[in-house]
Amino acid sequence: MCSPRDTGSPAERMFCSATYVRVFKGGTRPMALGGDSGGPVFDKPGRNAVGIVIGERYGKDGPEMLYMPIEYISDLGLEVLTSEPPRPSPDDVATFYDFGAGARIHTWLSRGSSFAYQGPRGWWRVSRGYALEQVGGRMVAGDFDGDGDDDVAAFYDYGRAAARIHVWLSSGRSFSYRLSTGWWQAHRGTYRLSKAADRMTVGDYNGDGKDDIAAFYDYGGGEARIHVWLSTGSSFGYRWSIGWWGTSRGYWLWNKVGDRMVSGDFNRDGRDDIAVFYDYGAGAARIHVWLSTGRSFTYKSSGGWWSVKRGYWLNRVGGRMVAGDFDGDGDDDIATFYDYGSAAARVHVWLSSGSSFSYQGNTGWWAAPRGWYRMSALADRMTVGDFNGDGRDDIATFYDYRRGIARIHVFLSTGGSFTYQGNGGWWGSSGYWLEKVGDRMAAGGFK
Repeated sequence: MCSPRDTGSPAERMFCSATYVRVFKGGTRPMALGGDSGGPVFDKPGRNAVGIVIGERYGKDGPEMLYMPIEYISDLGLEVLTSEPPRPSPDDVATFYDFGAGARIHTWLSRGSSFAYQGPRGWWRVSRGYALEQVGGRMVAGDFDGDGDDDVAAFYDYGRAAARIHVWLSSGRSFSYRLSTGWWQAHRGTYRLSKAADRMTVGDYNGDGKDDIAAFYDYGGGEARIHVWLSTGSSFGYRWSIGWWGTSRGYWLWNKVGDRMVSGDFNRDGRDDIAVFYDYGAGAARIHVWLSTGRSFTYKSSGGWWSVKRGYWLNRVGGRMVAGDFDGDGDDDIATFYDYGSAAARVHVWLSSGSSFSYQGNTGWWAAPRGWYRMSALADRMTVGDFNGDGRDDIATFYDYRRGIARIHVFLSTGGSFTYQGNGGWWGSSGYWLEKVGDRMAAGGFK
């Protein structure tokens, strides 16, 4: 570092007196190097701001940051936060519970180290007239009205190829049902939900700040299309049956994709994209990706963003495929829960580079030895959210111990692995019957 100069422009004086420091982003974890220009620099983690990040170098002790002191920011007519901004509220969990003729949406709010159950009456309930067998696993969560709170949606099958998308908006304390007419409806003979199965996912595909819905529809004979419903904030605008992408032949959904469809911003452009895990048979598999342009999806070729010629059996994955930013770098990644048999399992991870996925190895980011973790007790109840509010997405599963004993297990991301929070889970009950939930589990910031 050179001594401050009294002459020259503020920028010239700033560069002369530049100080290289190790910059922290809350707690004691060093700030990531990529994309942090303009971020505040604190004198101690979580204390007062002393400047902003403007560059980086590799010093003798590793990566270091260059910061502009506050007095020079003032010379330039700029302002900087003088204290660390509050962290976003951690994400929560919801399930749709079957009461026979009726149903309830149960909610667990995250405290950062446990889930607080909001009671068996739920954030929404109906005593009759809502049959969850008509929903199946088609329950999702997203911010559909753009108010900052995540909401719940379900695709309801009325039979005879009639269907509606029902929506429950969060008030932060309850869910408000937006009537049985739904935010979108298909009249008899126009939309057969058996053709979509549970291939329903949520993302902000046009980057307008409101989450939308996509479904992968099987027309038979290898013909398939990705249908999209864009949210207006009070309804869904269907983008016609031609879809945002489609092919007339050669893409087999029912036996090659199943329910392995997820959304995430894989190239960090502010719009969510689509990925599926495609089974080529004999242990060959590929992750296919469709990047959003805001008006359509661009298929990134059948070669996929990752592929393997043998040894990866997708019948061992089932529908346990999720997407989230597991390393906190700003683009979303992929994870699966792989069944090794004999109650052994591992969480496999593929990190996104923005143009491909990098497999983190078959040892996984977490592994359970034989006899320790039964995938049959999980079914497809696997969801993703930032449950401790540290900026990295985590995984939650709802585990069935049988006879009404159930627990929500949590796997917190360290950025390079998942730390299992124990068999006790973040919540547990001796009277919660998961056969009443099925695969209807979702995560979001509901409060």
